This record gives sequence, structure tokens and C-alpha cells, in this order.
Amino acid sequence: MSLNDRDLNLVKPYDVVVKNPGISNNHPLVCKFESVVNEIEVATWFAPHYTYYAVSGTNGKTTTVSSLHEMLVSKNANALLVGNVGYALSEAVFQDGDAARDVALEISPFSNGRNAFVCTGCLRDIKLKS
Repeated sequence: MSLNDRDLNLVKPYDVVVKNPGISNNHPLVCKFESVVNEIEVATWFAPHYTYYAVSGTNGKTTTVSSLHEMLVSKNANALLVGNVGYALSEAVFQDGDAARDVALEISPFSNGRNAFVCTGCLRDIKLKS
């Protein structure tokens, strides 16, 4: 898709734009908006009752988030596996409504895009049920 300056000036202002991860963060249309978010961020707005455990990075995300999900299931059988593996977080939020859940979430680095910050953490000394 190519846009010229005239086309970009025709775009109406919006409070927030939800961007598909397949569209470059550097696309002129994306750069025109101040508030650009992704599906994952929008889904979290509707599920503050979930506890999120997100995994991102270059290699090993699927293996790590799958292991994390198994740990969460040992703590709570209702834990979810969503993101690039499993199904979309927005689908889980839509299906579950107000159920409180632990959520193992796989996020690709490209899906973080223009987010202002990324929180990282490490789990230590996890004890599984015998």
C-alpha cells in the first residue's frame, strides 16, 4: 500500500488505533497516529482480573511459555496458554468473561512495537506439586 501526503491528510483523527502486527511500525499511516496499540494491549484493558506471565525474546519463547503454562496449571487448573502459541488473548477474554485466570502469554518482539515500556522478570525457586 502506498500513500502520498494528500492521502495521509485525509485520514481522520482517532483516539486510539489498533494495529495489525503485519503492518510495519514505520508505515507512514502508523506514524501519523500518537496512540497505536496492538490486540494484546486492548485485550488486557478488558481483563484486569487476569494475572499475566509474558514471555518474549528471539529464541525459546514457545518452549519457555509452554513450561510456564504447565507450572501455572499445577497451581491453578484454569491457567491459560495464549499469544503466538495457543489462541489469541482477545479470544480468551471474550470467552471467559470475568473469570480470574493465570495467563501464560507468548509475545513476539515485533508485537511489542511502539509500546512505551516492556516489563521483564525472572521466576526463581518455583516448587511444583509432587
